[in-house]
Amino acid sequence: MEKLTKELLLLKDLDESLKSSLKDLSLNSKDGGKAFWSQAVKIVQLKKQINGEFSKLSTFFIENEDAKCMLEKISSKQLLFADSVIQSLEQITKTKLDLEARDWNELYEIASNELFSWFGPTEYIERLIEIGALVLGIATPKELESIVDEARRRCYAFQQYIAVYSLCRTILESSMRDICLRTGMIQKIEDTKKFYDEYPPKTLIWLVSNSDSELIKKIKQLYYERLSVIVHGIKLSDSNGVQSAFRETMMMVVQELYQKSQNRFLEVK
Repeated sequence: MEKLTKELLLLKDLDESLKSSLKDLSLNSKDGGKAFWSQAVKIVQLKKQINGEFSKLSTFFIENEDAKCMLEKISSKQLLFADSVIQSLEQITKTKLDLEARDWNELYEIASNELFSWFGPTEYIERLIEIGALVLGIATPKELESIVDEARRRCYAFQQYIAVYSLCRTILESSMRDICLRTGMIQKIEDTKKFYDEYPPKTLIWLVSNSDSELIKKIKQLYYERLSVIVHGIKLSDSNGVQSAFRETMMMVVQELYQKSQNRFLEVK
């Protein structure tokens, strides 16, 4: 079992490494993309090799917990990250890939021609530049930074426009809730459902606006008339509309709210 354990641990490390490298894939050259796909193929082939052990034994005793968990995953037909990558490659090529029979260079050529015909590193960078970013003079929660980053890098840069609208609404809610908590306007309730029921978006809008009727109107128009109608499927989205919605969320509302509340943050401390 020592050899099998080593192969299982190697498989685990390779699959985790592949998943970690995905975030940098669009910034790589075409050769970098080829290396990513090639690594996925290598992992799936190693998994198939390990799968062959089930034809030899019915019971496995493996002391290493990580190796045991990986073998259980293979035995129960759970997908590795590399399996999902290969499935996406099949969708791109519109071909069922036989990794044992087909030449890898041929497969990659088909995939890269299809993929790079509509998207590449240049387009990725251009979209990050054109969408803008959140600029503040005060620290924000890591959760909020993560949501903004996901909206820009994972969604807008890849033309997932409806997802951007949804995340804009999440960003707006998250920032309003953070401001209300840090200024003492609301108290944290550990029960998530009770917390949301007591402080729904309409209450947060009223609180953070500090009775400013124009600001209340602006936030409500953004939240309900620009974002929610897309999220609930009432209207469709487009690249121009999503740029405007993202910029309005970041610059005209979130940044303005944090700037207006900054002195009150200091008072609470």
